[in-house]
Amino acid sequence: MKQSKRLSLVELLNLANEVYDDGCLAEYFDSDTGTPRAGSGDTLAEFIVREIHDTLTRTPVAVRNSTKPGAFS
Repeated sequence: MKQSKRLSLVELLNLANEVYDDGCLAEYFDSDTGTPRAGSGDTLAEFIVREIHDTLTRTPVAVRNSTKPGAFS
């Protein structure tokens, strides 16, 4: 069975940028950290970058709430 490779945030954003119109996703994230940044008006590109970033960097709900007994929502 083939071993899958885990991509970093920046690698995933760069892959998305390769297939996005004119490669303009790169305008909306820092190429070193993947942190979203303001661009020049392509709200779809900005949304895509923020969603990828937020999805890969957020703490799972169960972990965030683990200090509250019984709080898994």
